[in-house]
Amino acid sequence: MYGIPDAYALAVLIGAGVVVFILFLNALGYNLPGKKPMSALFNGAIIVGKPDAVKKHRGSFIPIEYKSRSISNEPFDSHILQLYTYIFLLEKTKGVVVPYGILKYKNREFKIKNEPKLRAMWEATVNEMIVSQKKFKFKRNHNHVNKCRACEYQNICEERL
Repeated sequence: MYGIPDAYALAVLIGAGVVVFILFLNALGYNLPGKKPMSALFNGAIIVGKPDAVKKHRGSFIPIEYKSRSISNEPFDSHILQLYTYIFLLEKTKGVVVPYGILKYKNREFKIKNEPKLRAMWEATVNEMIVSQKKFKFKRNHNHVNKCRACEYQNICEERL
């Protein structure tokens, strides 16, 4: 746990609903239903996401991420990074310190503390994604006008229909 994730973990991180760049959001065709996702800047990248639930606790907010599977030992690094993204977003958008987040699997629950080691792992991952984004040109993966019209990022997307 807390090792720097490899390329597979980065792919899982993106695929798990953590969207780090608007370009990723549009390129992957994510549709985030319900409440609007939160967004904040980090090193020039727009971080976007929303937790499954948020509870108020002693003047702060605690993000909760539900997982549909069971787990035997420790949570996956990609799930921890996803949860930390919500911690980051809540701190930036609400202006409070978020002491921890909760990962709830079918059979276990983990309280993930907001600590410097986790922040460093998250920053290294996001910075790696920023470098990757600069190296490669991500393209929209659909030709559906209605999908573009419904996207909240259509006004800044370079590939909107």
